[in-house]
Amino acid sequence: MSEQAQFDLVIMGTRGATDLQTRFLGTNTVTVMQNISSPVLAVTRDTEYHGIRRILYPTALENTNLFALARLIDIAGAFGAEVVVLHIPGRDHVTKAERRMPDLLRLALRYDRLDLRIAQTDSVLNELYTSAADS
Repeated sequence: MSEQAQFDLVIMGTRGATDLQTRFLGTNTVTVMQNISSPVLAVTRDTEYHGIRRILYPTALENTNLFALARLIDIAGAFGAEVVVLHIPGRDHVTKAERRMPDLLRLALRYDRLDLRIAQTDSVLNELYTSAADS
């Protein structure tokens, strides 16, 4: 895609494909995500729009991109949406540094509608469902 084509947000439909990387997103969506600097929102066929009230950002905190999270908060702020940052440790215990990370993020990001959680398991899908049910 041309660098001259600047978009604030790119929204693409997804279908899935054959390999692991594109199974959930589709080959066109992955190609765009790898070659554009704008945020890309991938939407499945059965998605229903009900407004933007809560945005989930699952992450391993040690790899969290604060710049990306700050941009996400900018987007959330435009909608008055809550941002849930869900740390998924990827192992069976949470370190002391990981337990302190939510407080540090709150100080750095200063967004009133920020909810920081630490997952209780290393299963991303289970934690997504649990976080959605907690609302």
